[in-house]
Amino acid sequence: MNTKIYLQITLVLFLFPSTIYAQSYYKEIPFEVEDSKIYIEAFINDKPYRFLLDTGVTGYGRIDTGLVADLEIPITGTDSIWDGTNTSVVDKVTVDKMSFADITFENVNLLCRSFNRRPRKDKKRYYGIIGQRFWQEYVMEVDYKQKKLIFSDVPLSKDDENTISYTRNFVISFKVADVDVEGHVDTGSPFTLLFPTEYTKKFDVSELREAGTAQSANTIFTYSLGTILDTVSMAGNEVSDFTTVYSDIIGHVNIGMAFLKHFNLTIDQKNKLIKLKKYER
Repeated sequence: MNTKIYLQITLVLFLFPSTIYAQSYYKEIPFEVEDSKIYIEAFINDKPYRFLLDTGVTGYGRIDTGLVADLEIPITGTDSIWDGTNTSVVDKVTVDKMSFADITFENVNLLCRSFNRRPRKDKKRYYGIIGQRFWQEYVMEVDYKQKKLIFSDVPLSKDDENTISYTRNFVISFKVADVDVEGHVDTGSPFTLLFPTEYTKKFDVSELREAGTAQSANTIFTYSLGTILDTVSMAGNEVSDFTTVYSDIIGHVNIGMAFLKHFNLTIDQKNKLIKLKKYER
């Protein structure tokens, strides 16, 4: 190689190293909001269907039993689902091809649930759930204000503002007043913060009022509402004086979308980091 050309190439690489290590993956997709939850378009064998994005679901996800019947997908066996309170046994299937946000897998194992058994006229149907495994190789940003998901290969850093480590299944530590709490970041939950009722003895909450019943994957439970009067400190953010949810049946703390929607949420599964940046009003 001509010495002059070689020196020019070396100088370019030295001055502009980003040309070598340029971001290799970036994808934005829109989402719909219903009951604070996030719904996106996923593809089963290249056909589009409405799916829920749920960080509370492990594996690749779930598929509606009605869609399984319509597409004549054979049942391959059974598996168990634990919702933090109870366990159920469900059928499982293998889908030839499934894609979402330009992320594609073949021979995808999905668990079967009925999502449209009693459809409400005021709600759109959905046909499955996108779980954690589907995007574990990428960083996912939930921009709730602009109603879009951003997937990239740009990692978070522990030094980033409003960034904390998580343990199993997106469980993060936070404080209510001086009380240490661990909660599960769950985009599939429509609530704000869901506490076992015993937590009302640990920090300052208004008198509870009964609010009705709700259902997790396997458990129907009654719940009450109360205004949390102490300050909640989470990932460098402080919030207070908002409605929280309490149940005698649920035994874990859940951080749902009615709370998360006030933050730009980013999850880096490779580095086990979560960023919660509060939106400015």
